[in-house]
Amino acid sequence: MTRVRCFPYTLEFTAGLGAVDRPILPELYLIGPQGQRLRTQPYVDMGADFSIYPASFARILGLQLEAGKPLPISGLYGSGSGYLHVVQAELLGHIFELPVIFVKEEQVPAVLGRAGVLDHFWVEYRRDRFCIRRR
Repeated sequence: MTRVRCFPYTLEFTAGLGAVDRPILPELYLIGPQGQRLRTQPYVDMGADFSIYPASFARILGLQLEAGKPLPISGLYGSGSGYLHVVQAELLGHIFELPVIFVKEEQVPAVLGRAGVLDHFWVEYRRDRFCIRRR
C-alpha cells in the first residue's frame, strides 16, 4: 500500500491566462453502491469545501441524482446547485467515504475538495509538484 505519492502539475492552456500548471490527480476511483468503479482525474483543490463532479458520473455509478441532498454551490465556475451523495472512493490503495456534490452542468470539471479527504490524507503543494500522503 502506497503511503505517499507526488505528482507533477499538468500544464493546461486557458483563453484568459495562457499556460497554467494544474494539480490534477491522475487516479482517484469512485465506487458505486453495487461496486462499480469509475476512474476519475479530478483537480485537487483543498480550498474547495466539497468534491464536485458532473451528474453523468453519478449515473455511471448507479446513483439516483435527485435522491441526494440538494445544496447550492458557488465557486470559480459560478453558482448553481447540486445533490450531495456520500460515495466510497479509493486513493493510494485506501478506501474511504467521500461526500460529493453532483451538478447538472456537465462542463464543470471534477474537483476533489477537503470534506472526507483531509480526515485520511495530507495534501502538500510544492513549487513543481503536489504530494498526497496517508495519515
